[in-house]
Amino acid sequence: MKIAKIINNSSAEVKGHFSDVIYLQGCRRNCGYCFNPELIPFNSGKEISKHDIINSLSEFSDVVVITGGEPLYQDIDVDDLIIEIRERTEKKIILETSLIVRIVYDKCDKVLFTFKSFDVINEWDIDYINHYDNIIPCVVIGHKWFDFDGYKKILKGLKKPLFYRFYNGRLQKFNEVFRLAKIYNVELKRLDKICLD
Repeated sequence: MKIAKIINNSSAEVKGHFSDVIYLQGCRRNCGYCFNPELIPFNSGKEISKHDIINSLSEFSDVVVITGGEPLYQDIDVDDLIIEIRERTEKKIILETSLIVRIVYDKCDKVLFTFKSFDVINEWDIDYINHYDNIIPCVVIGHKWFDFDGYKKILKGLKKPLFYRFYNGRLQKFNEVFRLAKIYNVELKRLDKICLD
């Protein structure tokens, strides 16, 4: 697998837990507001075996966060990695993604699903997100590329709270994001850290 980096014993991602954060290299999207643009190229990072990844996990952490880049562009390997983590550890698994890959989701304790390319989301994806309790839907607000038409499409079908994160702390179009959520009767919640409870 192409790995950009692994951070052990992080307290930044999951509320009340230490986690090992695995950053997978590569993303085919070109989001202007990307938080980790250095993770976009597929020709960067380091090839590391699943065995070595698992051996690098900390004995003090109780959660593994798999993120990127976009981890599910390595979907077959990610599926295998999750299975091996399950078999060889007792750690909880959180996947951060913006792709619908059902077979992978079912193996995770939580999936932080961030809406990025609003145009590729359809009503079946929203139904799937509604159906599974382990999926946390999230939008990133405060950047000039925010797609309000796509946002309305999400709000129209969503039957659970929608979490939000700020892009570099900016409040751009913040009031409109909340106004539309109220119209569509969707509760908005700020996401600082992921909760496993």
